[in-house]
Amino acid sequence: MNKVMGKLRNNIGESMAELLAALLIGALAMIMLADMVMVSSGILTSSKESYIDYITHLNVLSERNTNAPDAIGEVTIGDESANPTDSDVAMFVYEKRDTVIISFKKR
Repeated sequence: MNKVMGKLRNNIGESMAELLAALLIGALAMIMLADMVMVSSGILTSSKESYIDYITHLNVLSERNTNAPDAIGEVTIGDESANPTDSDVAMFVYEKRDTVIISFKKR
């Protein structure tokens, strides 16, 4: 016990208390780093899944492979005051989760 107390009172080099504080700070930094890595990998996985979903939706519309029948409508191009052009279109809609993609094709 006297040996430990002597090391605590010793002024030469680092004291035991300083060493323990440094180890505690290092351990907390390692825990924070591990937590940041886990959170960032979760965010990357989530964004990758969302991107793949979006590309899948876009490809389905490009191939016009929707299950829903075409909706027929009219699109006006131009300003109302400057002789707008009307065009008949077929509209394709693809929905999944929070993503809605709409595509028009001239009829």
